[in-house]
Formats: sequence, structure tokens, C-alpha cells
Amino acid sequence: HLTRAGKLNTELAALRGMMANNPAAARMAAEAATWRSHFEESAPILLTLAKDAPGDTAVGERAASVHRSLAAYDWRKAADASAVELALIKAAPRNTNARVRLGEINRDFPRVIEGKDAWRAIPEIEPGSEQGYLEAATVHWDYFEYDAALRTIQNGRQKLQNPTLFAYEAGAIHENQRAYSKAIDEYVNGAVA
Repeated sequence: HLTRAGKLNTELAALRGMMANNPAAARMAAEAATWRSHFEESAPILLTLAKDAPGDTAVGERAASVHRSLAAYDWRKAADASAVELALIKAAPRNTNARVRLGEINRDFPRVIEGKDAWRAIPEIEPGSEQGYLEAATVHWDYFEYDAALRTIQNGRQKLQNPTLFAYEAGAIHENQRAYSKAIDEYVNGAVA
């Protein structure tokens, strides 16, 4: 409506004028810039908001996402995205989503970010649950880290005392490695169990 009426730029300018002492106005301005694909404009505003409210998941995820995208052009943005994800981990240590994203940022920018342990910590959030092992193995698998995925599955099998746990997934990983006899063994063991 504002675009059609020719008032969008005027309204956004007024909004930017209110940002200094008004986090709601700052967020609205950042979202408007993001919506218009002006990511370079929204990034510093979102980063400030994320630092001011480190436990706000919505703002943190948006800030990290924008900075991660901009890191393709400026590697320093990856460090900003990582810092936001670390703050989200501290704010909600049992939520695995920020750990997954932090590990992904590390894989995309390995010289910038120290985050490889982010995925290894996922199973330790609920050590008696199968889900953490599967999630950690899956993200390794998604990044073609087959040996790490298989180690995670093996750790889950040992800790949960279930030697056929995730047999299908382990079989599929072995297939990706073209280790067909190991894949068949996993599938058979899983089917028998």
C-alpha cells in the first residue's frame, strides 16, 4: 500500500529517525530493509538488537542468517553470525538448532569460526535419548562427513547399549561410501533386530 501510494521511503525515513531509543522501531526498520533485500542496511541494526537481547531467538536467528549470507562477500560477517549463534546457545542450551547452525557456519568458513564441537555436543544435551545421536549424525552426513556420522552412530550404540541402533542410516552412509558389504550387514542386522 505504501509503495503504491509513493509513501514507503518517507515512512521508512521517519522510522529510522525513531530507532535510537526505540528497539521496536529499530526492528521494524531492519525487517523492512530485509524485506526489500537491503541486507547490508539491515545487518548492523539486527546485530545491535541481537546483542541487546541475546536470548531473543527470532531476532538472533534473523541476525545470524543475514550475517551468514553477507559473509560470502565479507568474511568478518561469519564471525558476527557465529557470535550471535553462541549467544543463542547460552540462552537456550538445550535447543539444538543454534548448535546445528553454528556447525554449518564453521563448515562454510573454517578459518573464521571455531565451532566444530557444536555438533558433537548435540547428543550430550539428552544423553539417554536416541534423537541427539541421530541429529548429530545427520548433520555430519549432510556435509559428507561420513566417518564422523558413523562415529556418532557408534557412540550412540555404545552409550545406549543398542548395537543395531540406526542400522538403516548407517547402511545408507556405507552406501554413500560405496562400502556395499558393510551397508548390507547394517541393513540385515537392522531387519533382524
